[in-house]
Amino acid sequence: EGLQYAPINEQGVVFLFGKLHKELGIIVEAIQTGFPDAKGRKKVKLGWQEIAIEFEYRSSNFQSHQHSIDKCDMIVCWIHDWKGCPIEVVELKSIVENKLNHESKSII
Repeated sequence: EGLQYAPINEQGVVFLFGKLHKELGIIVEAIQTGFPDAKGRKKVKLGWQEIAIEFEYRSSNFQSHQHSIDKCDMIVCWIHDWKGCPIEVVELKSIVENKLNHESKSII
């Protein structure tokens, strides 16, 4: 909803995350131009955990941009293509596809 086609760059990922963050149990507290791109909190069993978020079109871009894994808790991307990624990855493509599949089954 709100984005006619799939993201083609990091800015599309940021926009789509803005539409889905509540469903993902994430509160955004700040968006910034430097690394990491956002700060927020995610829902955990005992409350809310503070997280640093980096947006990427592909998760592997995190490596090519030479970001520090020590200063980031989560990558939000459209395509997760970094095998063995040492930090949490939220792949929006699979979330949207699952959502669309679920909606089409409930209509039938």
